[in-house]
Amino acid sequence: MLEQYGRYWSRLAGGDLGTSVRTGRPVANVLMGRLPWTLVLMVTAAALAAVVGVMAGAAAARRRGRRLDSGLTSAVLLVDSMPSFWTGMVLLAVFAVQLGWFPSFGAVPLDSSWPEPAWLMEVARRLVLPVTAVALSTVGPTFLLARAAMVSALESPFVLLAEATGLSPRRILYRHALRNALLPVFTNLTITLGTVVSGVVIVETVFSYPGLGRQIYEAVLSRDYLLLQGAFTLVTFTVVGVNLLADVVYPRLDPRLRMGRPARLA
Repeated sequence: MLEQYGRYWSRLAGGDLGTSVRTGRPVANVLMGRLPWTLVLMVTAAALAAVVGVMAGAAAARRRGRRLDSGLTSAVLLVDSMPSFWTGMVLLAVFAVQLGWFPSFGAVPLDSSWPEPAWLMEVARRLVLPVTAVALSTVGPTFLLARAAMVSALESPFVLLAEATGLSPRRILYRHALRNALLPVFTNLTITLGTVVSGVVIVETVFSYPGLGRQIYEAVLSRDYLLLQGAFTLVTFTVVGVNLLADVVYPRLDPRLRMGRPARLA
């Protein structure tokens, strides 16, 4: 067993993940063919969830204790409580089947090829529903953290000073308070990347999207254990790499860390 384990790590260091039982191709080649689609889906969904969550959290914090705050918080909690597969099925039923606005499956059209403009437009159209499903399933924590950070920032002394100098509420909110509130939000986004990955696996299966998540589902059905092992290894290294990147980028976002001061919310 120890000898087998040692051989596994030596092959892994050389990029050899074995051969897929289902396809007969090297596992690394199979995964690399699916990974770009998953990265496009994950990055787009994470960016959308971050923008919507931060903007909604800032608006709720500005109107804290009022109707807008209560309405946004209730709506976000309601959406966050829905399973991602159920959200995807509802989006399919409404926007693909009933209204016919978007395709119901796949990622690329069959009647055009790269780099035709029609191909790009179809790829974008087929990305809308999966991205929306993943973003809706991950926007809740971002909203709640952004709201809490904004409430804390709006009660800080530097905001009182900005108000005393006569700055407009909009300038104070987005130019001063939001910049400080984004720091914990950025940290949370990198930590919850694993949740986004798990949501992508389910959503890709619902929409038959040819990404890494769909590949994992197909490998489970065919009991392709080497392919599963390679996929989980790739996901693990991706999550660890993103967190390491966050540790490198964070000091550039917060000058207090570069100056050796404690990174408390201003």
